[in-house]
Amino acid sequence: MKKALRVIMVLFSVALVSQCLGVTTFAQMRGRALKRAGKEMREANFKEAERIYLQLLEQDQADKDARLRIELRHDQAGQTAGFV
Repeated sequence: MKKALRVIMVLFSVALVSQCLGVTTFAQMRGRALKRAGKEMREANFKEAERIYLQLLEQDQADKDARLRIELRHDQAGQTAGFV
């Protein structure tokens, strides 16, 4: 019984650590993508910035930063965002 409880606790700990690392990794990837898209916007590479923002929205449709920035990009270009 004690051994089974230890195994369950170890498995729970491993799952918890794995999930925390996954969230950190996604957050880091998202941050790098937003930074890169901002750089592309400053360098007037609007198509590339838009592609990056759309990838972020594919991964998380509730990503307010990506949605806002792509809408701003469309406003600057005088376009209508078709995904809103």
